[in-house]
Amino acid sequence: MDEEYDVIVLGTGLKECILSGLLSVDGLKVLHMDRNDYYGGESTSLNLIQLWKRFRGNDKPPAHLGSSRDYNVDMIPKFMMANGTLVRVLIHTDVTKYLYFKAVDGSFVYNKGKIHKVPATDMEALKSPLMGIFEKRRARKFFIYVQDYDEKDPKTHDGMDLTRVTTRELIAKYGLDDNTVDFIGHALALQRDDRYLNEPALDTVKRMKLYAESLARFQGGSPYIYPLYGLGELPQAFARLSAVYGGTYMLNKPECKVEFNEEGKVVGVTSEGETAKCKKVVCDPSYLQNKVRKVGKVARAIAIMSHPIPNTNDSHSVQVILPQKQLGRQSDMYLFCCSYSHNVAPKGKFIAFVSTDAETDNPESELKPGIDLLGPVDEIFFDIYDRYEPVNEPTLDNCFISTSYDATTHFESTVVDVLNMYTLITGKVLDLSVDLSAATANLLFKAKTLTGTGTGTGGGVGVGHLQFLRSSPHHLPWLPRLLAFQHHRNHDAITGSTSTRPPPRMPLRRPFSSSSTESPELSSSSSSSSSSSSFSIKDAADMLDIRVGRILKAWRHEEADSLYVEEVDVGEAEPRIICSGLVNYIPLHHLQDIKVVVLANLKPRNMRGVKSSGMLMAASDASHDNVELLLPPQDSIPGERIWFGSQLNQENQTLPSPATPNQIQKKKVWELVQPHLKTNDSCIVILGDHVMQTSAGAVLCRSLKNANVS
Repeated sequence: MDEEYDVIVLGTGLKECILSGLLSVDGLKVLHMDRNDYYGGESTSLNLIQLWKRFRGNDKPPAHLGSSRDYNVDMIPKFMMANGTLVRVLIHTDVTKYLYFKAVDGSFVYNKGKIHKVPATDMEALKSPLMGIFEKRRARKFFIYVQDYDEKDPKTHDGMDLTRVTTRELIAKYGLDDNTVDFIGHALALQRDDRYLNEPALDTVKRMKLYAESLARFQGGSPYIYPLYGLGELPQAFARLSAVYGGTYMLNKPECKVEFNEEGKVVGVTSEGETAKCKKVVCDPSYLQNKVRKVGKVARAIAIMSHPIPNTNDSHSVQVILPQKQLGRQSDMYLFCCSYSHNVAPKGKFIAFVSTDAETDNPESELKPGIDLLGPVDEIFFDIYDRYEPVNEPTLDNCFISTSYDATTHFESTVVDVLNMYTLITGKVLDLSVDLSAATANLLFKAKTLTGTGTGTGGGVGVGHLQFLRSSPHHLPWLPRLLAFQHHRNHDAITGSTSTRPPPRMPLRRPFSSSSTESPELSSSSSSSSSSSSFSIKDAADMLDIRVGRILKAWRHEEADSLYVEEVDVGEAEPRIICSGLVNYIPLHHLQDIKVVVLANLKPRNMRGVKSSGMLMAASDASHDNVELLLPPQDSIPGERIWFGSQLNQENQTLPSPATPNQIQKKKVWELVQPHLKTNDSCIVILGDHVMQTSAGAVLCRSLKNANVS
């Protein structure tokens, strides 16, 4: 163990195994350790004897439940969106060759005391009791808007900026009632609670489009897929990927202690008296408990049954979402059921889970609304576990800690955490721009033909040849065209095709013309036929002197309670003094010796007696309740000029000299550029289609997605 590694990964949960595989593929030297003697950590799958030992101690399971080895009971059960991010990661890494998948039979929602199928076809939508006839007409208009929406094409926005318009405001425009909003927000957009209603609508629209795209992949009744033999196969598949690319695995390594130097940076991991050196550590919260905080609890019930969940069309695999309003709760409840058709139980047996964010210390009573929907159960187990999230600053200690698994029964939030961690670790965004239709047409996703394996009857794809279907008018779901029976069906609308025309650029008048006294503003397109005096937002951004900075020290402003004062190295002969209004958002100790992004060509300002020469750039959410500093890569150099490239890691070859502070102020260049600065879904800072970057990689914030930057 006395070797040195680029990264040591602690824990073999799904998140840690995905990262281990990705980092190994990137050519990093990875050591992966686990205190347990099995893969999966908290996301492992258990056989019947292991399940009994975990919840019933030394008791033995009754014989009528069948053979122990026929059970693969997931401890963190989640389905995968067929067009979702995890599927893209699987295809990107070619891990699919180690796995076999099968479609999930049904997707249901609880409404007004009953379970209803989420419609998967036009006829199902027409007959669904979820909405009345007049409500269906209103909802149809909303679904058409969602179908046609293209983030890059303003013509599809109907005059609304969905990064600023809230979901509540968007839905109000279409006059939808509360039950419809419940169905849309929780069963289609898969929001976990109602906070999304007061957040920018873009996220909800993207989620709805993902649901529709995933549903289009199969001629089945849900947008989900699930691996045969349970989710325990996933961590092992990514572990094999890591091993293929040179990763080293060590299980059953007790007392893995992370070692730090006097500066608080990780230097290695010690186990059984041996220390392996490393530059970075990736781990689950249990390995660095002093660097995480408790953020809640998850209550769950695990039931073994001899029948499908009632009122789900005898589906052998199914998800049922119980929206919070329907239960008078603060968060949703989830039902998950799988069976022998996915090889997770003996023939005739079903495994059901009920889970939710715990709001009391009594999981049995809290989960009762979901348990009552299961019908008779053979056995049931109750559990409650804590959820944690990291509070450390990875740029200071080089420790990258995953968040605990939430109560949802789908993987989208899990993979977002993985991709954010990957970007924090490497400074780059994982390219997942794969064509799922093409990638899967060559049998990348097939179910193994298994003798004697049953199938569900709720519209699922049976065991045998299973692959994604190319999108076509016959396979697209009902969602984008709800109740088009009242109108002539236009084939362009039915296929859901989007325009391939590039979005119009938004160039400006020349802001630095010596004869102009006007503020720069948008004007005609900047094309090859445009005059040399016309240029784009990107050109204006190139006039900003944005640099990598390093805070040498920071302290509270003596005359202003809301201000910090920072001494910042920006590559000049002397450090700059910069004041920032971060007191209410960032603890002072998080501002010591960290890399930051500095806007350096602003005119100095007197801030309550302190001359401030520049601005620390930060991201903030729509309500401005959360603010995070922009983070350049750890290997970036103070003083290096930051630029916006059309591709990540694109070399900077044509960056012009920055404008003077007087020009920036006079022509309001910052005021022009700032509204176009955002973070994307991976927390990377972008300017339209351009990525903010240094020679060492992308600039990002810690966790704020689709946030404003200033």
